[in-house]
Amino acid sequence: METTINSRLTVAKGINSCRARWAEQKNAYTRELRALEKAVGQGGDEGEAAWEELANFGLSFDYVAPQTFHKQPRGYWRWQLCWGGPSAEFRFFGTPAPPRA
Repeated sequence: METTINSRLTVAKGINSCRARWAEQKNAYTRELRALEKAVGQGGDEGEAAWEELANFGLSFDYVAPQTFHKQPRGYWRWQLCWGGPSAEFRFFGTPAPPRA
């Protein structure tokens, strides 16, 4: 039997721990993103469709300001793929540009 955790991931029933669910989810996202990357690189109609799929892949892309969460000193850009248990997101940290003279 299988159970769907979200629209992009199906895992075997019986994986109950958060760690096990996250490992399976991470692997599923990695496989799907690699397939999209390969399709984008091929160009043509398939590449164009893959770009559109990639643009719609996650839930949101937004900025999380410093101190939004407890003990979070730095802000970051978040590409949120899903929320719930467990949630999945990529975080992009940057170094602020130095002030102009």
